Amino acid sequence: MPGNSAGNTFRTTARLDALEPDTPMRRTAATVEFGTPDRGRVRLTVNGHRIAVPEPVAVSLADLTMGEQIAAANVFPGVPAERATCTAQGLARIGLLEVAA
Repeated sequence: MPGNSAGNTFRTTARLDALEPDTPMRRTAATVEFGTPDRGRVRLTVNGHRIAVPEPVAVSLADLTMGEQIAAANVFPGVPAERATCTAQGLARIGLLEVAA
């Protein structure tokens, strides 16, 4: 993941720790492969790393076009804003999302 040589890794991490539900997020240029839904979860491969996310999160990510923004609280539809924001933080930490503003 880029950032270590750019000197802003800690600043980026701190910014993610302060994420609010209304913080605008956007997809990064990370390579993402979407698997088939299985029992409410979808396996994603992000920059070669495999993760599983709830199906509503996968749908949100698949619908998000490059440059389009989504509030952190909307990344995981149907759950409380706090949980959705934590999901957005995790996805940002693996390089799939970034703070848009």
